[in-house]
Amino acid sequence: MELKLQTSKEYFRSLMIVHAALLAGQVIFLFISFFLNASGLIIADSGDLDRIFTIVVPLFVLAGITTSLVLTKTRLTQIREKGSLNEKLTEYRSAFIVKLALLEGPSFLAIVCYLLTANLLFLGLSVFMIVLFFVNRPTREKVSAELELHQHDIDLIDKPDSVITD
Repeated sequence: MELKLQTSKEYFRSLMIVHAALLAGQVIFLFISFFLNASGLIIADSGDLDRIFTIVVPLFVLAGITTSLVLTKTRLTQIREKGSLNEKLTEYRSAFIVKLALLEGPSFLAIVCYLLTANLLFLGLSVFMIVLFFVNRPTREKVSAELELHQHDIDLIDKPDSVITD
């Protein structure tokens, strides 16, 4: 298998594309669910499901945020010990995608629960998770800070044409 070298520009573009696609999926699903509930095309059940989901969804949101923070912190500690920039950035990509998944899951659960019950609490929790998701978008500065990169490595990722991963 032939390895493709990735420049700094390509690496961060791919991270941004993954982030934007996952964010767009949540936002689109949220708007579709809102439209369906607002237009009356879906008859929502506000009975037992609503009571159950009112407990379960906030717990999932809290669990997603907590797990995301703890797991990311643990992974970043391990990644910082890697030798080369290539290894650090490759591992960071994996950790970043897991972090996004842990934030995206509770958001989708909240949207589905809103779709089923029309309870605005779930809509609010989803919007909160989407905002949190958006705030976690990858930037060169954020990656440099999270990985505690040396100045030489920071200079490399700041140059769009420098090869940083394979």
